[in-house]
Amino acid sequence: MKHTNTPYKINKLGDNLFISDVATGRTICNFVPTAKPKTLEAANAEFVCRACNCHDELVLAIRAALITLSDDEHFIPMRNLRETLTKALEKATGEKS
Repeated sequence: MKHTNTPYKINKLGDNLFISDVATGRTICNFVPTAKPKTLEAANAEFVCRACNCHDELVLAIRAALITLSDDEHFIPMRNLRETLTKALEKATGEKS
C-alpha cells in the first residue's frame, strides 16, 4: 500500500493539531491534546512532518551512497559505513536489501 503523497503540513484547530497533505488538504493524522505540556503535541507533529517530508530524499541519498561505496571494495573503513547505510535504508523503506 502506498502512503499519501508528501509534502505534509501542520494545521491547527483550537488545541487540536492535524497533519494533512499539501496537495489535497486531507487529514493524515490528528494529535489530540492529552499530553502535558501541550507543546509536546506540537513538537511531535513537527517531527512527523519533517521526517515524512524528507524521507524520499534521505532514501535517495542513502541509495546513491551505497552505489558509490559498492564501487570501492578496497577502502576498508567504509565497510562499517556501508552496513550502517544499508540498515538505515532498510528501516526507512521497510524493505530488505
